[in-house]
Amino acid sequence: MKRSWFLVGLFVVSLVVSCGIPGLDDLLGGGTTTNAVVTNTVTNVVTNGGGGGVSTNDSIFVVCDFNFNDGSKDGWEESRRVWHVTNGVYALDGGYLPGYGSSSTRDGYSIWGKGNTSLRSYTLQVDVRGTSSLKKPIILFHVVNWQDDFSKTPFDAYRFDFHPADSSSDAGKWVLQKYVTINGVLQLTTLTNGTSVAFGSGWNRVSISVTEGGEIKIYANGQLVLSYVDPNPIPYGGVGLGCVWETTAEFDNVKISKN
Repeated sequence: MKRSWFLVGLFVVSLVVSCGIPGLDDLLGGGTTTNAVVTNTVTNVVTNGGGGGVSTNDSIFVVCDFNFNDGSKDGWEESRRVWHVTNGVYALDGGYLPGYGSSSTRDGYSIWGKGNTSLRSYTLQVDVRGTSSLKKPIILFHVVNWQDDFSKTPFDAYRFDFHPADSSSDAGKWVLQKYVTINGVLQLTTLTNGTSVAFGSGWNRVSISVTEGGEIKIYANGQLVLSYVDPNPIPYGGVGLGCVWETTAEFDNVKISKN
């Protein structure tokens, strides 16, 4: 398990909590926290860099920090396709689970903290590398509701897809979408899209800063990709990882820090 350290003046503050310790659910407002590193709130934080979205010299509350070095994927809710932890990374590298792969059950996902009302204003950091020829990883945030089939409801979440520079097509293209359920009907809306040179080949560090008021900023490798304000925001929720169709990818260093 990774230990997170934060330097405060001349003092080092570290608090590591594992799943099952009394009081952890109260700390996070419920949800699964297995394999997560939880650190206490500190001020005047000096970090070792990152992909943007979290400034230095601010208070940071790290809710979870997954680096998968212990081989565990506990706490992640996987659907549709087969995931593995291999060589310290979380990989969507398998085929469809039995009963999946139809037009409404394509893509593969893994969700953490779904519906957690304490996850409101936070920054999600993810290192991701596409491993198939066509590369289009998915990152979900403010996940309130999620199903294993798009023919079911409810769905409520934001979704960010992108093609890295080494994708076989559409390199640099990205799209931010929103799933909402209104009167039992799923609505998928494209909020904004574009093309960016910020996405590189191989590993990309994506940072997503979101507030409960709907302010969304997404960075790739330290460069701002988009800034968007949702007038009808999804105010809270967990996070998710995935890939479109049968494409594959690896994920690492997944961290949620409260803003």
